[in-house]
Amino acid sequence: VEALPALMNNIKMMLTIARYYGTPARMTVLFIKLTNQMISNCKSSIVRPVQGGPPVKMWDQDIPDLLTRLRAVLKLHEVYVSQYRATKERLAAQPKGKQFDFNETAIFGQFDLLCKR
Repeated sequence: VEALPALMNNIKMMLTIARYYGTPARMTVLFIKLTNQMISNCKSSIVRPVQGGPPVKMWDQDIPDLLTRLRAVLKLHEVYVSQYRATKERLAAQPKGKQFDFNETAIFGQFDLLCKR
């Protein structure tokens, strides 16, 4: 969660400077890959109460500990979306530069579904 502002800043710089990632299609793919990695890490943290340990079914876990991890997943989603939108707004204030005009449903859709479950 703490690294998200710096990550968004780096992605913004990639959009404005890098030739390869300078297209909306490639940036959308990058964001989707980033989101999928976050989802994978969140799922792993939910089913593995001990990092690197064996998977444990949710109903066999300590409830307060599980709730803490589930709240962390929700917090990560909330901060990720808010940082994306804050970066989008900062770029919109500079109308001459490239903008964050990407498909938000494609970027956040799977994470939204995970959080709704």
